[in-house]
This record gives sequence, structure tokens and C-alpha cells, in this order.
Amino acid sequence: MTPETCKITRKAIIYRATHRGTKEADWLIGGFIRAHLMEIPDQDIPALKALIDLDDESFFKQVDKPEGIYQKLIENFKRYKASL
Repeated sequence: MTPETCKITRKAIIYRATHRGTKEADWLIGGFIRAHLMEIPDQDIPALKALIDLDDESFFKQVDKPEGIYQKLIENFKRYKASL
């Protein structure tokens, strides 16, 4: 992923994370993304984009039982959620 592509993808992630369709999901997922997006390495951005693009039900299933590429991202999300 080129730096320009990564920048565009990060903007798309912010938008999707803050426009989920429910205020609760916007607040929780969007808050995590706004707080931690710049800490996430470029190589993890495609996995984060795939995770964020899941519908809310699938996203929260991953939170309950993270699989493969999502595991590290979900661990960070759970720490964020616990800190609220």
C-alpha cells in the first residue's frame, strides 16, 4: 500500500467508523478509531478497513471471538472499551 493509498484508506476508515447507522456504534467504534488510528501500522490498515467495513452484528461477533487478522485489532478495541 502506497503512502497516498494508506492516507485515503485511513480517511475512509474514519468516515465509516463514525457513520455506522446507530449513535452507540458511532460513539464506540468511532471513538476507538479517532483515538488510535494513527498508532496502527500501515501494514495493518487493510485488515482494519475490512473489520470496519463489517456490519455491526459481524463486527461485534469478531469482538466476542476474534479470528486471524482481526485478533490484534480487537484486543486493542477491547482495551479501549474497558477504559471508558
